[in-house]
Amino acid sequence: MDYLISQGYTPGSQDFNDMMNLGATLVGAASGALAGGGSRDAGIGANVWVIADQKNRQLHPTEKTLVKKTAGGQQRKTYCKAG
Repeated sequence: MDYLISQGYTPGSQDFNDMMNLGATLVGAASGALAGGGSRDAGIGANVWVIADQKNRQLHPTEKTLVKKTAGGQQRKTYCKAG
């Protein structure tokens, strides 16, 4: 992610998301191929990684608005501390 930002990509932009999806696809395909050994497993791995990226990193704009509204301008709270 830091590399993409250093290359001028803006987090949240379509280009940024496309590049992240490409990376997720490549990592997933390689992982699936190594784990299962075949092209079918590579395809499954690629799909899993892309879906995970889309569902966990890429919030829809309406979700971002809801998060901001729900937070009410409050700062993040820390509930536990290491150590």
